[in-house]
Amino acid sequence: MSSILPRRAMDEVSRSETPFQEILKKVGDLSEVEVLFNYVLLASYIKPERTRGGIILTDNSKEEDVWQGKTGMVLKLGKDAFQDDETTVFNGQTAEVGEWVVFKLGDAWKLTVREWPCLLVRDSSIKMKVTHPSLIV
Repeated sequence: MSSILPRRAMDEVSRSETPFQEILKKVGDLSEVEVLFNYVLLASYIKPERTRGGIILTDNSKEEDVWQGKTGMVLKLGKDAFQDDETTVFNGQTAEVGEWVVFKLGDAWKLTVREWPCLLVRDSSIKMKVTHPSLIV
């Protein structure tokens, strides 16, 4: 599937010593973005261009992360995110800005915020938190 992706931004993040901070730079100031209701804005996880073993990944592999990735970093929460209601009880569980979460791909809306692929999901669609996104394949 051919598409226009922010390849330069993806390459800069994958080469960075601090990829999480680099993602925040690419997304930029979110003060003009208001996430509504119980939605959560996530930055998509894109694997580094080189594996730990030194293998250079193809552009198709990076595209796969954008279109099929199941992991994202929390960027912003809606006012009602992780609040109990008549259908969902969170038992105090939440996700905070900067944490990596896992979700069902079909529950996510794909969008790009400035220079980075992002997702918008309901709080109840987030199923796990992980310490590092590479744990999920």
